[in-house]
Amino acid sequence: MDRYEYEEQLNEWLEGEYTGNAEMVLAYFSYDPHYNATAYTFEELASLAEDTFWGEYPSHADFAREIAEQLGINIPNELEPYIDWKQWGDDLLLDDFYEENGFYFRAN
Repeated sequence: MDRYEYEEQLNEWLEGEYTGNAEMVLAYFSYDPHYNATAYTFEELASLAEDTFWGEYPSHADFAREIAEQLGINIPNELEPYIDWKQWGDDLLLDDFYEENGFYFRAN
């Protein structure tokens, strides 16, 4: 089955049987840089998406702030204006994470 056929059938499955976040699974499938997602069953693909999903954020800066909070990094209010959250968010996406349509996933 080619990628187009797979995506059509995936959409049907997501609309019918899947009870999770269909948009998130489609974002995971859309990003797939190696086009190997079609090697998985729909259930496996959804599981991979769920396992690597870190959240939905409106910007890289918001994502970086959340990562800092989850890591327990406390930045004093006086220093907050000097932190370039967007740049740090961009840097996180170089190797560790990727983003598709506002959905953020762990790269490995």
